[in-house]
Amino acid sequence: MIHIVCALYQEAHFLITHYQLKKRNDFHRLQVFENTERGLRVLVTGVGMLRAAMAVSIATERLKVAEHDLLWNIGSCAASFEASPGTVFLCNKLIEEPTGCTFYPDILYRHPFEERAVVSRMTPMTGEPEPGLLYDMEASGVYQAGISDYGPHRMLFIKVVSDYGKGTPDATALQCLMDEAGETILPFLERFLSFHAGQEQSATGQTEEEWEQRLVRDLHCSVTMEHELMQLLRYCALADRNVRDELERDYGQGVLPCRSKREGKQYLEKLKAGLF
Repeated sequence: MIHIVCALYQEAHFLITHYQLKKRNDFHRLQVFENTERGLRVLVTGVGMLRAAMAVSIATERLKVAEHDLLWNIGSCAASFEASPGTVFLCNKLIEEPTGCTFYPDILYRHPFEERAVVSRMTPMTGEPEPGLLYDMEASGVYQAGISDYGPHRMLFIKVVSDYGKGTPDATALQCLMDEAGETILPFLERFLSFHAGQEQSATGQTEEEWEQRLVRDLHCSVTMEHELMQLLRYCALADRNVRDELERDYGQGVLPCRSKREGKQYLEKLKAGLF
């Protein structure tokens, strides 16, 4: 399941309509829309870091987070530089203005967006901002609420430029802007949804998850090694690289399974070196 946090309905509109998400009626402090067949859920939280963090915490507690679930934050932002309204950015650094804390999501996937840092503020950006930055009011709250359940490698932050700190668009204009930006975002999102849908029975009757757990056992993975391995497998899947066939050849040649944790660590390092 991919959980997407949006502050406003207008920011989520293109997702709700494109994927025909249905509203749940069992949440009172936030709006939840979902299509379980596609593996997509959207949380509309209201504006601000605190509301975003509370919404993520509530949803995480109520809905439970599966091992491979992802948490995304998609929303509008102000830019302190010239960028056309509707330009989509992927955030590689989150700066929380009230505390000065800085957070770094792991960006492991190929993507079509320019990367920028985003500053999360308590109020909309005004005055003289620092050049080259994006400004929003939710990203750091989403990150901190999600870090323990998702980790930095399972969160992405996508921001769409809506203004330059000199007046924000009204609700209708914002929805139109986000709908247009959705034409760029949706193909990227679809890759992830298709990948998650592929967690189905293979020709051998073994699911992807079962195969991955077999690999974890056969490499004698520690917790850290398992996280590294899972990141590598996700990267390969989203980069359209069939690493499974490569690993099955190693099984056929007797290279796998490894005989010890040390041998498994050496194999993992060799696998990483061959992929990058």
